[in-house]
Amino acid sequence: MRKRWVAAGMTAALLVGVTAGAYATSNLKEIKAFLNPDLQVDLNGYTFALKDEQGSDLVPITYEGNTYLPLRDLAQRLDLSVTWDGTNNKIFLKNKPYMEFSAEDEAMLEKYGYGFRVPRWLENVVVSVIPEENVKTSIEEGRLDKRAQALTLIHYMVQDENLHRLHDVAARIEVYKKEDWPEVKKTAAGAEVLGENDRYVYIAKKSAENPYEPGTLDAEGFGDLRDWLDLHDYYFTLSGK
Repeated sequence: MRKRWVAAGMTAALLVGVTAGAYATSNLKEIKAFLNPDLQVDLNGYTFALKDEQGSDLVPITYEGNTYLPLRDLAQRLDLSVTWDGTNNKIFLKNKPYMEFSAEDEAMLEKYGYGFRVPRWLENVVVSVIPEENVKTSIEEGRLDKRAQALTLIHYMVQDENLHRLHDVAARIEVYKKEDWPEVKKTAAGAEVLGENDRYVYIAKKSAENPYEPGTLDAEGFGDLRDWLDLHDYYFTLSGK
């Protein structure tokens, strides 16, 4: 990932965004504080920009030696949901650690005995569970081994709007019957076995090429994500584990 650092020697407090109407009924006191735009926030080796619900940039605040960060953005990256109760002037935090899948995707993953625990704070990534009919089409078109049973694509989401595309594949997770794997692996150079059970073998194929122009934000972001996923075994899990 990019070179990152964590600010040390300070107490970090948290702020949550609330509507302007809430201020009128709150017992607020005016203070003199400082915006701190140079402060970087590092979470588990991943530096990110603070955002509000609309995606606009937010800036940390420093007040009397303490640094205050927006609670909603930070909490969501820490796998917490945030709810504001304006009537009772209360904030509710709830654990919500991983990206969620649709009911159809969950059923597909369960059918083939695997899943993913991708942390919500990981930016610019989408996990796409490919429907069975699309898997068959990929096989018919020669884009996937004919013995493949299931396929999941992990996409890097493009940051440069001028590129006119939404995403590129950073890695593929392919599922094969265990009895087919000895033959499949002969032509699966560079594939990493993530796990297996009594029925299936699960492999990861990391994108060999970076599709972006060297030195650009997306070239760095794509490379960072690809290497980060590899380091964490693509957040792959076997069902029941």
